[in-house]
Amino acid sequence: MYTLLLVDDEEFALAALRHALPWEAYGFRDIHTAASSPDAWEILTKQRIDACFIDIRMPGMTGLELLAEAQRQNLETLFVVVSGYSDFSYARQAIQFGVLDYCLKPVSEEECRPVLEKLARHIPLNRISHDPAYVSRLLAEEAEGKEYKRIWIILVLSVTGII
Repeated sequence: MYTLLLVDDEEFALAALRHALPWEAYGFRDIHTAASSPDAWEILTKQRIDACFIDIRMPGMTGLELLAEAQRQNLETLFVVVSGYSDFSYARQAIQFGVLDYCLKPVSEEECRPVLEKLARHIPLNRISHDPAYVSRLLAEEAEGKEYKRIWIILVLSVTGII
């Protein structure tokens, strides 16, 4: 189960983002929303958030400023920028802050499917690299016959250089 934070200052855009994509199909079961970067920052610093979809242009603290702060604080969260602007300068700045991807509004399942697939691949790797106990939990779940397969776990560990 993954945790997700959706951030947009426009109520309609936030609701559309929440309902436009099949989050649960990609493992997102705990979904939070925030209408501002300060609200998002509070959630990001108090809870473990695996992924965050964030708007770039918001009043006060922009999405880019939040990304910069997240990078300075070494947050484990993977970020995806969602913007109504296709201006390359925004994308370039977002890349400098280590975002995983960039989506244009309005979001659609078809256009975001590759992003969701990328998140589903990167979150376990991100967790393993930041939480050694996660590996033990994966192996314990595999031993109990849950969805994780030993080969997958060994592959992930070898790709990340842990073994």
